[in-house]
Amino acid sequence: MGIISDVTERQRAEADLQHRLDLEALIARISTDFINLPSEEIGPGINRALETLGSFVGVDRAYVFQMHDQGRRASNTYEWCAAGVTPEQPRLQGLLLDEALPWFVNIMRDLRSAASPGDGSAAGSRYRKGGIHTTGHQSLVVVPMVHQGSLVGFFGFDAVRETKVWNEDTITILKMVGDLLVNVLERQRAEEALHLDEARLETWCN
Repeated sequence: MGIISDVTERQRAEADLQHRLDLEALIARISTDFINLPSEEIGPGINRALETLGSFVGVDRAYVFQMHDQGRRASNTYEWCAAGVTPEQPRLQGLLLDEALPWFVNIMRDLRSAASPGDGSAAGSRYRKGGIHTTGHQSLVVVPMVHQGSLVGFFGFDAVRETKVWNEDTITILKMVGDLLVNVLERQRAEEALHLDEARLETWCN
């Protein structure tokens, strides 16, 4: 029995390592795809990335929230849902965070990740009562999106049809995705601002 247990543990560790390596390779491919993507195609590119990552990890929903109104509000700007899963994006717009999700936004503002095992625990209940998640037992993980030391949004996964446990390796990799998304969105913002300035200059010159 001891030998069987050792073999099983080794196989599990090898499978976990391979999963991490495969996920890191997937993120690298997504990052490469974004390098030459024009600003007008970044939105669809993010949606494709969410679908690819969500499908690989085996979750039911992947999403991006972006802060606005000087960080007082957040909106669900990108979302992917697995087949049969109800989208949440339409109702998650302009959330006044200090009123709707005070405990959650404090975690994000501290630039910490948050995870729920979805097993009826206090943590899971607080997420569901917070207004972001409302249906059934679920697992979720959310990581902050940070630009120049400031919170600009958050990125997360939901599993609404089964319980998932998020280990530190997974959360670390998700933070890499959050950093990637921040860089992509900041590039889009900068390019759009440049195009706007060029259009204004052209109008002024004419």
